[in-house]
Amino acid sequence: MAIKPQYAYHIKQGTKTIELRKRVPRVNCGDVLVIYESAPISNITAYGIIRNIFELSPCELWKACGSKTMIDKTTFFEYFYQKETACGIEIDCVKVLREAKRLECISKKYAPQSYYYITNDEFRRLIES
Repeated sequence: MAIKPQYAYHIKQGTKTIELRKRVPRVNCGDVLVIYESAPISNITAYGIIRNIFELSPCELWKACGSKTMIDKTTFFEYFYQKETACGIEIDCVKVLREAKRLECISKKYAPQSYYYITNDEFRRLIES
């Protein structure tokens, strides 16, 4: 999943446990979420486990998870402006890679607009290399 560096930093520190999306990706609780930090980092730097997926109205999501998003209320509601539903992905058990990885290590050439789905073999190559 492509995440801006300032938010990825907080995920890796454990202070941001909810990643926000305007659309619910095709993921399930227990799936591995690989963190690709967008420019200027442009590398895979960590991964974690999806603990929960919230699909609520923006108001309900803010009440339930706002303090875990590491953004202020104004920015939150600007992000979900005119959206009926908001998605919050709870990330747990985050592991920071010892060395950041280029996308090529999982056979990808271009940065994901929002997210990619990778195979188990690609994930193994990522954490073993």
